[in-house]
Amino acid sequence: MNTNFTPIWAAEPDYEKFIQKCKANGVSRIITTIPPKELADIANKNNIDVIAYSALNVSGDMKKSYIWSLEYMNGNPKTEEGRKILDKHKPIWSNMTTELTFSGDRDDFAKNNPQFWSKSRKLVSELDPGKRIQLSPGFEEVRSYEANRFQKAYKNSQSQGVQLEFVLPNIDENGNADLGYEDPIRNAFIREYNQDPINLKNSDLNWLNFRANYYSELVGDIYKKIKNEDPKALVSTTIVAGEVNDYVKVLQDWPTWIENQYIDEFYLWFRTNSNIKDVEKQTQYVSNIIQNRCPLIVELSCYHPGSFQTKQQITDAANAALNNGANCVGVYQSFAITQLNLWHAISEVSKLNEKFK
Repeated sequence: MNTNFTPIWAAEPDYEKFIQKCKANGVSRIITTIPPKELADIANKNNIDVIAYSALNVSGDMKKSYIWSLEYMNGNPKTEEGRKILDKHKPIWSNMTTELTFSGDRDDFAKNNPQFWSKSRKLVSELDPGKRIQLSPGFEEVRSYEANRFQKAYKNSQSQGVQLEFVLPNIDENGNADLGYEDPIRNAFIREYNQDPINLKNSDLNWLNFRANYYSELVGDIYKKIKNEDPKALVSTTIVAGEVNDYVKVLQDWPTWIENQYIDEFYLWFRTNSNIKDVEKQTQYVSNIIQNRCPLIVELSCYHPGSFQTKQQITDAANAALNNGANCVGVYQSFAITQLNLWHAISEVSKLNEKFK
C-alpha cells in the first residue's frame, strides 16, 4: 500500500513542459479528466502516475451564466500585471441566464435517456437554475453504463487507475439530498418499509440510508469492473469534506465503501473551506474511522472561492492534515497552481509528505 506520493489535479496542455514542472516540484501523481494516452506515456517515463478522473453522481446541470465585469478587463490575465489587476478587482455580475448543459467528458447517454434521471421530491426531473442532472443508480441500465464508462476510461488512457468524484447532489433547504424519488428506488422502499417516502421527510434516516445504499452498490460495481480489467488498477473516491452528519445527508456512505473494500484509496476534499480547524477536525474524524484500512489523502483546493490560495495557507493546511491522520496531501488543480504562482507551495507539500511517511 503506497502512501508516499504527492498528487495534483488537471493537466496543462503542453504535456512535456507540464510533466517537467511536476517532476521538479515533487509531484508523483496526476489525476485528470480522462487523460489521453500521450500524457500517461510521458508521465510514466518520468515516474509519475496518472489517474483517470470523472464525476460519478452528476452528468450535467442547468448552468447559471452571468456577465462578469472581468470581461472588460484592460490587460492580459496571463501577465504579472494582469494578475495584479485580477487580484485587486471585486468581480461584479449581472444578467443571469440559464442553459441545460451536459458533462463534456462522456458520451450522450444522459442526454438521450432522460427517463433515467433522478427525480426530486416533486416527482419531476426538470431542473431549477443551478441544479444538477443526476443519473439514478436505481436503474440497472445506469449502473451498467457507469461501470463500463469508467472501465473504458481506464483502458483507453492506459493510466494507473480511476478516481470517482462525488460532488454535492441536489439538496433541499436543510442540506438533505433531494433525489431518489424515481420509481425503482421509491417502490423498493415501499416494499421494504411499507411506507411511501413521499410521505416522509427528506431527512428520514431510513430513507437517507436506503438511497445511499444504491450509490454504495454502484461504487462496488465500478470497483469490480475495473479490477476484472486489471487487478492492479487503483480505484479511489473523492468527496467534499463536511461535518460528521453531512455525509449521509448527501447519500455518501463512505464508511461502507471502505468496510466492503470497494476502494483502494480515499480522498477528502477541502473544496471551498480554508478553515484550518476544520481540516484538523474533519481529517481526524475520517482517519479514526478508516483505521489504516486504506490510504487517506487530503485534497486541498486552491481553485474554488474560499479555498487555499497562498503558500502559507497550503502548507499550514497540509501540516494540519498530516498531523491528524492523513497519509499524504495533494492540491487541486494545476491551472490555479500556475496562475497563482504556487508551484513552490507544491514543492513544500511534497517535502511534508516525505517527512510524514
